[in-house]
Amino acid sequence: MNATTVAAACLAALSLAAGPSPARAHQEPYSYLDLRLGPRRVEGRLVAHVVDLAHETGLPAPDSLLQSRYVERHLPSLRSMLATRLRVVADGDTLAPRWGGFEIVPERRSVAFLWEAPLPRPAGEIAVLGPLFPYDPPHETYLNVYEGGTLEHQDLLDRQHRAATYYAGTRQGVLAVVRAFVLQGIHHIFIGPDHILFIVGLLLLGGGIPRLLKIVTAFTVAHTVTLVLATLRIVNPPARVVEPAIALSIV
Repeated sequence: MNATTVAAACLAALSLAAGPSPARAHQEPYSYLDLRLGPRRVEGRLVAHVVDLAHETGLPAPDSLLQSRYVERHLPSLRSMLATRLRVVADGDTLAPRWGGFEIVPERRSVAFLWEAPLPRPAGEIAVLGPLFPYDPPHETYLNVYEGGTLEHQDLLDRQHRAATYYAGTRQGVLAVVRAFVLQGIHHIFIGPDHILFIVGLLLLGGGIPRLLKIVTAFTVAHTVTLVLATLRIVNPPARVVEPAIALSIV
């Protein structure tokens, strides 16, 4: 093989290496999910990139999805695929979306799909599982939760953070917070060596079982209250104040 042939082979290899990457490695691995909570239903808007939509439905030309007629032609398969990816849980029940219209979002090379799901009662806890397109490792799903027309919660779902939970600002939401964090407060006490040492110290001081139960109960209630206040963003003190206060309370 002469020098000219070798040079040509090298140039061909470089051209292949610098060529377009596979569809799944596109430069915008993002999707967007907006949830609007009402007393009897959840309204959603799911924005997905054309590359992800084409990959997951086996369509050969992603940019064709930027044409409304092409989307309409493949709408049943697109909705069917998205229904398996969209996982929204309200108070333990997985929502079954009823798909509505769609719109092209050309500036994002995406398609937005509208949907809604009925609620038997106002939701207290909303959980979203993701990301929407796990086939692509860098993929991220941006989540916005609106309540009463106001943006109340934002989150990001990816391979490391696969679930987001929002507690509604209703009576049902408060009850859901209490249920969740009473159990977490009890669990938190028994997994921390500093908590166990605290209880052992109380035993060494004497005073009997009734006194010990009162202190441990107060300790559990205090943990629960602080967790609820922090979760509902009623109180959000800086860590430089909280950490010394914890140590001082134990002393």
